[in-house]
Amino acid sequence: MIADIFCAWGDGPDVGINYSGLNGEQLFVDLTSTEARAMAAQLITCAAEAEWFEDLYARDCGFDEEEPTQEIRTPVRSVYLIGSLRNPNIPAIASVLRAAGFEVFDDWFAAGPGADDAWRDYERQRGRTYREALDGHAAQHVFRFDKEHLDRCDAALLVLPAGKSGFAELAYTAGRGKPAYVLINEGDEPERWDVMAAFATDVFGSVSEAIKGLGGA
Repeated sequence: MIADIFCAWGDGPDVGINYSGLNGEQLFVDLTSTEARAMAAQLITCAAEAEWFEDLYARDCGFDEEEPTQEIRTPVRSVYLIGSLRNPNIPAIASVLRAAGFEVFDDWFAAGPGADDAWRDYERQRGRTYREALDGHAAQHVFRFDKEHLDRCDAALLVLPAGKSGFAELAYTAGRGKPAYVLINEGDEPERWDVMAAFATDVFGSVSEAIKGLGGA
């Protein structure tokens, strides 16, 4: 600290503040008058600003004494595999991940490629809007089912191509502080490029790369 100030309160005439100047000299400010108290308040303010400047200088010049904290990541044992109901590669990718030692959740795929459309058509026949249908028992059941396993799994892996729902699940996982990865089809550049995929923990170009990145065998 550039100016070390500390109180030395007492009785009688020696009521004031002792402080060390810039050269280390010991000085005393008498606080028995209003003018002296005002000067002391200004001195304390200057010292506080000096300390702030010193800390700022040390940080900007790389002289911080504190070591940067390193992120400690929990080992990934379970993976929520996110993807499209219309992607026939989901079961095969899940099988490869299981063979590598991961517990993989892809049970949502059993609903079939037409599940979302069938739900929409059924709700429309009942005269419901999309907003009303979201509050229905069917939608809430599926939502809670998926969310339970998103919360349970250690990480999420989004297989491209995927829709808005898949990216929402990936963002939810990342927002909870869990690893959230993206898998591009091996040797196949995505048709639509989206810069916001950079929010992901990492983007893998193959299943083998994903296994390595997840820490599998």
